[in-house]
Parts: sequence; C-alpha cells; structure tokens
Amino acid sequence: VYRFFGRDRETVPEAYAGDVVGLVNPGQLAIGDTLYAGRPVRFAPIPQFPAEHFAKIRPTESRHKKFDLAVQQLAEEGLLQMFVPVTGPRHPIIGVVGALQFDVVAARMASEYGIPCHVDTLPYVAARWPIPQRPDAPPLALPYAGVAQVVDRQGRDVLLFESEWALNYTAEKNPDVRLMDSF
Repeated sequence: VYRFFGRDRETVPEAYAGDVVGLVNPGQLAIGDTLYAGRPVRFAPIPQFPAEHFAKIRPTESRHKKFDLAVQQLAEEGLLQMFVPVTGPRHPIIGVVGALQFDVVAARMASEYGIPCHVDTLPYVAARWPIPQRPDAPPLALPYAGVAQVVDRQGRDVLLFESEWALNYTAEKNPDVRLMDSF
C-alpha cells in the first residue's frame, strides 16, 4: 500500500479514514471494490455510464500478449469498456462515453505501455446486455444487419447496435428479454 501526498508516495503498513492510498495489484481489485477487516460490508455498486462511441483497437505492429494486457488494464481502470467479437477477427472493440477518450486510450497505450496502436471508429451507437426474463425464453430474434454479437471482459453476451431502429426492433421482437444498458 502506498500513501500519496502531492507528488510524494511512501509505503505504509496501514491506512486510516481520509488517507489517499494506492494498491498495486492489477486484476485483483476493481473500482468500487470494498476492503474491510472483520465483518463484511456491502455498498451499492458505482453506476457505470453506458458507452456511446465504439472503435476497434489494434496494435500498429503484430498482435502480442502485452497489447491484450494493456487494453485489459485500461478496462479495469474504468477508462473504457472492452468487448470481443463472437465471430471474425478477435481485435477488441472498445466503448467509451466521449469520443475524445479514444485519443486518451491511444496516447496511454503508446506512452505507458510502449504499444502504438490504431483506433478505428465503428458505427455503433449503443451496447446492451440481453437478460432473459424467463428460463425458457426463445433464442434472440435479431435484424439481418445493424447488430454485432460480442462478449464483455467477464464473458457475458452483449449486443452492439448501429442505430436506434435496430435497438428498438430487437426489443420489440424479444419481449422476454430485457436489454440492459449497463451491468
């Protein structure tokens, strides 16, 4: 555990209410996790804003493990949402709230991880997690175009929509499925 004060940081054995501390353990803790001693505590989850802009991200050089880990770490920080196509090329699709975040992602990939990358914007306008409302719900009825099936970094099914029409069509044709804008 590190205690931060301005630009200084020091290793500390314990922290108290009001201390600003940082934990170095990628993948172990996420934004909104609660640390406690003794009896477990539970707080309401921190809301996640739904992504409104989407892009395919790929390294300028050949694909490598360091690239995948860097994108995953940025997703764990909450900078972006990461999706992987179910079919076709497996380059990650990222979702962000504002289009300028794509520049931040590219800059951080290059400066912090040493991985220059291309960010190619995609026409999607919304991501939705389909949640069946009953166990015997029929398979999803999707339009022939305008919807991509992906999975999020937890392996949950997600639909990316190119238009409000495709989203509304899917909702109308699947009354037994709730389309959640965040999870």
